[in-house]
Amino acid sequence: MMSHRSAVLLLLFLAALALAHAVRHAPDSSAPVSGEAPLGAEMAAQVFPGTAATRLAAGGGWTLCLDKDGNRLGAVAASRPHMDGILGHGGPVPVLIGADLEGQIRRIVLLENRETPGFVRRVERAGFLEKWSGLSVAQAAALDVDAVSMATMTSSAIARSVKGRLAMLDGMPMEEADGRPGSGVFALSFGPLDAAILVLVAAAVLLFLRVGVLKNPRVFRVARAGMLAASVVLLGVAGATMVSMALIEGWAVAGRIHGGAGVALLVLAAVAFPLVAGRNLYCHTLCPFGALQELLGMLSPRKRHLPHPVSRRLRNVRYVLLVAVVLSLVAGRGLAPDWQEPFSAFRWAAAGWPARIIAILALLAAVLGIHRPWCSYFCSTGALLDAIRKTPKKKG
Repeated sequence: MMSHRSAVLLLLFLAALALAHAVRHAPDSSAPVSGEAPLGAEMAAQVFPGTAATRLAAGGGWTLCLDKDGNRLGAVAASRPHMDGILGHGGPVPVLIGADLEGQIRRIVLLENRETPGFVRRVERAGFLEKWSGLSVAQAAALDVDAVSMATMTSSAIARSVKGRLAMLDGMPMEEADGRPGSGVFALSFGPLDAAILVLVAAAVLLFLRVGVLKNPRVFRVARAGMLAASVVLLGVAGATMVSMALIEGWAVAGRIHGGAGVALLVLAAVAFPLVAGRNLYCHTLCPFGALQELLGMLSPRKRHLPHPVSRRLRNVRYVLLVAVVLSLVAGRGLAPDWQEPFSAFRWAAAGWPARIIAILALLAAVLGIHRPWCSYFCSTGALLDAIRKTPKKKG
């Protein structure tokens, strides 16, 4: 069973997620957020020029745009203040998102910001804000777009603000309270990538159990190397799909598990195995960033080990970072993933410079022979999964 310290940490983390949801999302799914007001008609007119009045949609989130006769034109939502933790060069880069009556994205408008005008002009001239037009909310929330060259931080902040806000809005009705349909806790899609993740998780379980020919050490080593490579290619390069604090926070704030079913399966596997089997299956096998570090470590001709006192102290850093994440959630503040996790570096063009630097340093240390440096010393997600790991029974 878990130690008392681990149980306290887990309960604190779950309480922090609950508080994040209570502070930053509607506590009652059938009524607007307490104190939330609809966006003004002047702002909404940037997307729907004929807007004469606005009204808050059921459950909040969307602001309904009405013409002078009371007919609905569409709905708008702003990324501020929900995504203000995502920063460009000069701070947050808020956007206004407009959707038509069919629920398709009509237009993305940049709101007032402190970015360098030249960067903003470059983003606009590249047609970056039109990349989401014509997509459904769910499609737009899942869309990965490349950053604009020479305006990387600005465009990356815009993309992450759009995706983050749309992930919160996915499934929220664009209608008034008396006609609101039920939304449910789950809003999962299933596609080819999700099917591939299902196969990958099943293979990881077989590898863990060492069934059949996997009992042969040589076969096991080859199969494990292939499994790590598959995690890097499928979950990292192809899907940019992984368990992270940002993902867990997004689900907590939205109050629903949304996205691909494959991601939900990864989270289930990541949490269930430490609790049931006492093994951190996700970090050891499925995490693409961890797998990439291990593969690079295999190429190193010499393994390096930090002095034990140094290694022991560094291993505490990831728990300190986990506590910092919990305190951030308790305070009702959003996480800035690029400053805390390097996982977005798999989408290099869209990643912020902090994530790039963290990824480069971690991978360089792995090449030099330090075993999985990021996982061992700095990953707060791994710290959480290790904290809930089942404690083996003492013999005797």
